Amino acid sequence: MNSLKSSRIFTAAVCMLLFSVLILPSSLSAQESAPLRITPDEAFRMALENSRDVWSSMTAMDQAGKAYRWRYLQLLPELKIEGALESRQTDATDWAGGAGAGVSLVMQAEDLVSLEEKRVKNQQQQAAFRKTTVDFKAEVYTSYFDLVLQREEITLRKRQLQSASDRLEAARFDYDNGRISEYEYLSAQLSYEETAPVLKGKQIGYESAIKRFLLLIGADTGQEIELTGDLMTAGLFDSAEELPGVLRKTPLIEQLSAVLRSREVALKKVPLKFLPDLSLSLSRSFSTNIPAGTSSDTSDGNYSLSIVFNLNDLLPGSQFQTEREAALTSIEDARRQLENNVEEQEVLLQELLAGIEKSAADIEAARFKKELSDRFFSIAESEYENGRRDLLDLEDADLKRGEAQLGLLSAVYQRMNLLIELEKLTGMDLIE
Repeated sequence: MNSLKSSRIFTAAVCMLLFSVLILPSSLSAQESAPLRITPDEAFRMALENSRDVWSSMTAMDQAGKAYRWRYLQLLPELKIEGALESRQTDATDWAGGAGAGVSLVMQAEDLVSLEEKRVKNQQQQAAFRKTTVDFKAEVYTSYFDLVLQREEITLRKRQLQSASDRLEAARFDYDNGRISEYEYLSAQLSYEETAPVLKGKQIGYESAIKRFLLLIGADTGQEIELTGDLMTAGLFDSAEELPGVLRKTPLIEQLSAVLRSREVALKKVPLKFLPDLSLSLSRSFSTNIPAGTSSDTSDGNYSLSIVFNLNDLLPGSQFQTEREAALTSIEDARRQLENNVEEQEVLLQELLAGIEKSAADIEAARFKKELSDRFFSIAESEYENGRRDLLDLEDADLKRGEAQLGLLSAVYQRMNLLIELEKLTGMDLIE
């Protein structure tokens, strides 16, 4: 009895093991093939981790930050230690040998502005990283919602194709039974044949756009993806009253301001390059001569203090004058570029705000047009079934309904693009 029970337990264990072996691969395959559900914000975070441009900008910012943290080491004078050991044969029996060591301290006037230079460089890299991140977010969000629009359009085209197919079947039945003319039947057939290629083209374009988007966020191009974002529910900013005040600290303005400060520091360094160089050196040497059977030793030490000044730097057309004029020109160029961009951004801001205000009215008009087209199609369909409208009228009503739906989606997408551009301009979080 016990052997029978043990045999049953063994058989059950073997069956469970085989079941696990058979089921496990299929469950893993199901997990691997699960679509990637992703929101716009999640797509942006994934893209940040895989962007070479963002990584490069972040690395430069980190390096500038480290240099700024260790900036006080720049004030230490340069210390050099030298040593030498030599031997030589003076004649057939005599040898001479020597050893020496020296220490020198070198101080450069440029070190006087090194602290400010490191601080400004750190600010410049931080501003550049912020600008890179904001621009990249705009690129990711634009690509994301472009896919959302294409997806909605494909859904609409599928519905139109199915509607055209149903009308074609109904037209074929009516034509066979003599209820409609061949003209109406051919019209339904042409409508179907025109709709199918449009849908196919949209699907091909959507698949290509999906692969480009997957490359952008760093995912496998063969990965199935499900976009959970919705054009109709995207977040909006609360008020436009605060926006003009932020133009002085937008990512672009911060970057250009940091460039201007960096060039102003570079100007301070120009005269310091041509100040006298101060050098202090200390050395000690030891030498010995070993003639036949005897030896003599000598040692000496010396120090030197030197100051070197190039009088030619004061002459017109010298390197000092040339570099100074180039630095002044560079500063003026950066200042004008900053002022021009501030003015351009003010104009762009007003254009974007006007466009956003207009887009709200466009969306309401498109939504009202869609409601009318839905009602129009419903009436046309009812009258067609009662024999008061022909097939052409029904097709025309359905076409207008589809165009109204696309018009609404396009209006919402246009508003979304304006919001993305506004966020890119101001650096504020306007889209959720």
